[in-house]
Amino acid sequence: MRHETHRGVSLVEIMISIGVIGALIGIALPALMSSRAAAGRVASLANARSAAQAIDAHRAASNDTYPTALPDAAYPTDPSGTSRIVNSDNAAARWNSRTLWWAVIASTTPSDELWQWLFSPGLDPEGSFVVSYHYSNSFVAAPRLWRDDFDGSLDVLRPVRGSEVAHPSNKALVWDVALAYEPRNLVQSLGRARLSTPIAFADQHAATHRIVDAAPAVRNALNTKDWAAARLHNTPEGVQGRDF
Repeated sequence: MRHETHRGVSLVEIMISIGVIGALIGIALPALMSSRAAAGRVASLANARSAAQAIDAHRAASNDTYPTALPDAAYPTDPSGTSRIVNSDNAAARWNSRTLWWAVIASTTPSDELWQWLFSPGLDPEGSFVVSYHYSNSFVAAPRLWRDDFDGSLDVLRPVRGSEVAHPSNKALVWDVALAYEPRNLVQSLGRARLSTPIAFADQHAATHRIVDAAPAVRNALNTKDWAAARLHNTPEGVQGRDF
């Protein structure tokens, strides 16, 4: 007759097993998060490119003028259209184009397509509707606004034509401001401007760049908000300048 003996698992062995599992998770988790962020950047690049193509299609259908939010017009701020914004001031309406561009082009873009690429991958839009892709202020006012000799004249608040864009492959049109797929601790430690950002340019190509590497901003004398000195929004020479 064979006798078998069994011994219990010691606390030391349990702790070693937990330590091994923890080490494996510690190795795998950063790789998983990195892979997720990389996939998010690819998806966001596609969104930005789609946005740029839709904006350009609107320009082509609008006598070569870029979309701009106009004063005294009511624009929806959510997909249902139940909430609307009206700006009576010409300049304020134009600067709001940075987040209302999608509403301006809605007449030339099928809505079932539009909602597919307004949000940064990983972002849950439920609750509040905030578009993830900014549209550059440079495309809603004359280039003279962003020159050193600007005299304050309001005649710069006019339609911007595609023919005015001097370097379309170097001028940012739309970019992802949410970067929802990036690890939160990375965003908090570095700041979004130092992270690789999906950007679509005026020629509709898309690429990733750090915003801190863009051309230093020229202060927008007609906009006193925080983004009056934001890069990409306030490119030297406006649409006649280069961001990268």
